[in-house]
Amino acid sequence: MDSPLYINNLALLILPFIALVIGFATLIIGLDCIWRMEKRLRTFMLTLTIGVVMLVVRKIMLILGFDSSPYWYNLAQLLDIALIIFFFLAFAEMYRIVRFLDHEKTDSRK
Repeated sequence: MDSPLYINNLALLILPFIALVIGFATLIIGLDCIWRMEKRLRTFMLTLTIGVVMLVVRKIMLILGFDSSPYWYNLAQLLDIALIIFFFLAFAEMYRIVRFLDHEKTDSRK
């Protein structure tokens, strides 16, 4: 029977790789959607996909152990902040699209 410490270490090695594979799959699907969408939805998907790219880069840094250095740790924290900003921008764009489709306000950007 495996010790709990061995199972915990195995999980620490495998879980980031699983997240990385899912991140790359999301990136491929996102880029395909950007290729096929019209201008307004393309902006939403582009900002969302940029956020996924930052998430994948963050996971690669975690897997390679760069976050153990103070410099790289600070860079990883900045990537987290940028990721949240891009997700916010994506949802703000979708909010504008929904409000436009509901005829709540006129859109001057057309």
